[in-house]
Amino acid sequence: MRGMTAYTQTKAADEKYEISLEIHSVNKRHFDVHFRMPKELQSAEIELRKAIAEVVHRGQVSIYVAMRLLSDEENVALNWPWIDSQKRAMQAICGRLGGDVPFDRLAVAVWSSEQAYCENKETIFASAKPLLFKALQDAFVSFDVQRKQEGEAILQELLLGKNTLFSLSQAIKERSSHHVQQIRERLVQLVQEHVPSMPLDDRISREVVLLADKADISEELQRIEHHLQHMGSIFTGDEPCGKMLEFVLQELVREFNTLGSKTIDSEVSTKVILAKNELEKMREQVQNVE
Repeated sequence: MRGMTAYTQTKAADEKYEISLEIHSVNKRHFDVHFRMPKELQSAEIELRKAIAEVVHRGQVSIYVAMRLLSDEENVALNWPWIDSQKRAMQAICGRLGGDVPFDRLAVAVWSSEQAYCENKETIFASAKPLLFKALQDAFVSFDVQRKQEGEAILQELLLGKNTLFSLSQAIKERSSHHVQQIRERLVQLVQEHVPSMPLDDRISREVVLLADKADISEELQRIEHHLQHMGSIFTGDEPCGKMLEFVLQELVREFNTLGSKTIDSEVSTKVILAKNELEKMREQVQNVE
């Protein structure tokens, strides 16, 4: 079992580039990925999304990427013909309009343009892409460790909840074994209170049978036991299980609601309330499970 909340950061570098990568994930019902990275690396978004989807199946994942050039400035290959052409164009414009050439602004504009460098976006991407995916794979290691640690903590809480539900269902089962006798005693009491002259004959027995059939909770208890067994088998697996656990808990809530509506025993009603409270806590925990 894995949680959905984790954070990690890594770096990968060669003699020319350094890639810094951060992964941050939080719980969300469905899988969602957001990227923020330099425009030179944006072409890798589809491949990154596929790589992340192989590891993460649920939750909102945010990927932050930064790239730094490690080469000295004198080793940066500049596109001087293009830079000279921008200078001539600016001189021509200023000469035509009658003004001085703003060389400081021209320098900033040229410096920020990809065309000022011999390496364009495509060549930078080809050089930096292996570093990007190396940083991603390195990040996955600690990222997955954190998610497993969170998942283990959640699993312990869910196991406690499962055991509590099992104990409550067994107590209800034991209590319901006296259900028919309770119905008969209640009917006899009502007859004696309201129509004491009415004989206690087979009609009481027939009513007891009808009411006992309507109030029978054996099927609900059987299904509750089955769902708890299914939950135990989910806990032992290594596949993403958050959505399946949500479904099982939903079915358990339904069974306990039906059980509570059928019973006339106040002690059983109290145990049903305790079970529903435990189920609500478990549903909150499952929101953090992948």
